[in-house]
Amino acid sequence: MKLQSKIALIVLLCTIVAIFAVNFLLKSTLREKDLAEAKRVARQTSLLVKAALLNTMISTGDYDRIAAVIADMQKSQNFRFRMVRSTQVIKQHGIKRDEVPKTELEREALKSAKVIEVQDSPTTLRIIYPFVTDERCAQCHLDMNDKPVKPGVVNGLAVIMFDLSEQQNRSEKVVNQMVASLTVVMLVSALFVLFMVYTTVTQPMENIAEALTGFRKERFDINMPVYSTYEIKIMAEEVKTTAEKLAEHKRQREEAIEEERTRYKEIQKVVRSRTEALGLDYDAELGQIVKKMSLAIDEAKKADLMGQIFKYVVHGESKLVFPSDPSLIPAVSVYLGQLIESTSETVKKRSIELALDEALSNAILHGNLEVSSDLKEEDFDMFYEMAMERAKQEPYSSRNVAVTYEFDREMARFTIEDEGPGFKWQAYGGSADSDKPFGRGLMILKALSSKIEFNERGNRVSLSFDLTGANDTLSSKTA
Repeated sequence: MKLQSKIALIVLLCTIVAIFAVNFLLKSTLREKDLAEAKRVARQTSLLVKAALLNTMISTGDYDRIAAVIADMQKSQNFRFRMVRSTQVIKQHGIKRDEVPKTELEREALKSAKVIEVQDSPTTLRIIYPFVTDERCAQCHLDMNDKPVKPGVVNGLAVIMFDLSEQQNRSEKVVNQMVASLTVVMLVSALFVLFMVYTTVTQPMENIAEALTGFRKERFDINMPVYSTYEIKIMAEEVKTTAEKLAEHKRQREEAIEEERTRYKEIQKVVRSRTEALGLDYDAELGQIVKKMSLAIDEAKKADLMGQIFKYVVHGESKLVFPSDPSLIPAVSVYLGQLIESTSETVKKRSIELALDEALSNAILHGNLEVSSDLKEEDFDMFYEMAMERAKQEPYSSRNVAVTYEFDREMARFTIEDEGPGFKWQAYGGSADSDKPFGRGLMILKALSSKIEFNERGNRVSLSFDLTGANDTLSSKTA
């Protein structure tokens, strides 16, 4: 799921939860408040009813007049009224209009002289007010002993039942209007939040993600705006910096490829000219060897340093002795090649490395390990498998290769001697047979060296290289 969709989903869920929570709290709070207000109005109305009844009783004692007063009050207030007489009043005046206690609450109010308030239903409130006698009541009312009633005695009750449905309906309507308005406000706020999040977070993150994805396709030309959010600003700057670095790396890589292509062409030109000068054919195998040489270790920087000190070298010589391990061939070739000045002779230096690589391969694989060149031609994998096996078996594994080298500013000479049976190099005469594997190897040595010499046994070869010749040609002498 995309970031924008996740944020929208989160905001939507939060908005829905907030709407339900606010609606619940608002409705419950307002309903409780309206109910409390309705009860307050009912209590005030009850007091007014009680006062009006007492005044009417004291002034007239006419029950019809009392009923008329109640009817007038019911026009402005929605309530029902019922009178309840106490035992002494029933004894004195009898029962009229069903004025006897009907519920336990009414009987309790007659005994306790306390106001009882009870909500029979969500829309019905019942208030029971006792009529407690005072000194004035003794003029008209008698107790059970037919004596004037004493103050503080409950003579009767006023049972008033209020219908709160109309008031609650009005309150519910107001609450619903408020909830609807608040819901609209919250939805608009959520949309505004989504818009702000999109412009300040989501869209910048999408731009950054698109730029990072473009790196895979090497699209480094990005136009990243300056963002106001601090964290996103840092991320955008890092992406921009990375793009600039990758673009520079791409440019350097392309330049290196072009430089390598130029070097390959130079090497190809040198090898082709040398083979043509020797009357040899430039075949596919030589082309592969040229590719191998062009992909050798880049010595451009190290050559500059070596060239600075090589001009002070008058003469140098040394000797290497190492076992018949085919994996050492590249390392020895590169090591020996490092001894040659190559400030402006990169092609010549690689030619020397390639010639040494070929001579070392012959000494180890064909000389000490005695693996036939014909097998290499027939089955290359079996050829190297046999070479690796013999490198661990006697008498082959105990044989060493000795490399003696000496050089000065004009000439470098490398003598490579193995402990194998040697070969009949005289059979190849002054030219190599390009149809035979060993013939092609000998052709490489002739093409890349200035002079090549074998001992009589054929287990030692000396390669000489002229370090003063032009970059694109090498003089050749074959003994």
